[in-house]
Amino acid sequence: MGFVEPSAGRATIRNEGLSLHVSIPARRNLSAVVFLGAWILGWYAGETALMPQLVQSSGWSKGQFLRAWSVMWALGALSGVVAFLWSLLGKEGLELQPEFLVHSRTVFGIGPRKVYSVASIKDLRVEAPGLRSDRLSFHALLDRKPGQESPRLTDFWGLTGGPIVFDYGARTIRCGGGVDEAEAKIIVAQFGRWNQRVQPGGAR
Repeated sequence: MGFVEPSAGRATIRNEGLSLHVSIPARRNLSAVVFLGAWILGWYAGETALMPQLVQSSGWSKGQFLRAWSVMWALGALSGVVAFLWSLLGKEGLELQPEFLVHSRTVFGIGPRKVYSVASIKDLRVEAPGLRSDRLSFHALLDRKPGQESPRLTDFWGLTGGPIVFDYGARTIRCGGGVDEAEAKIIVAQFGRWNQRVQPGGAR
């Protein structure tokens, strides 16, 4: 019988004096990364084949169709490239300050950052995440509890969602997509100890 060592977790938690910083690397699912890489190569081949027709097209209707198709194709490719880079190099950050919580998802330091007022954060808690690339199954897609949110493709890639949850006004904010529920509980507890104004509302 083999002894299983307790997991050390994926997040890095640093107390920087004036803030508590949590850095979480994106989940790197090898099969998902390979699929995205192949999809991007297929897109490039298709776009390369389409461009000569777009340039040489004559007639208003044909030219308009090809241009519209090219735009949609490019938007799809951009989404694929973003998901690919995120899967390989993405990092999610949670920086708790005395008055604010700063949440970011970045690649090479580039990405959206959102600032939440600590005074408006309510019921900080842990909930099971939705669709995830390392937990993909028909059960996860089809067997949802009443009232549970529908899975989103961005949750699958880790670009949204996560087990760390809090209410902010009339919205529910989800983050920490790169950690499991057990590690999310550790992070939530650390937040409550570091800033008494952010008290956990209980794990679910």
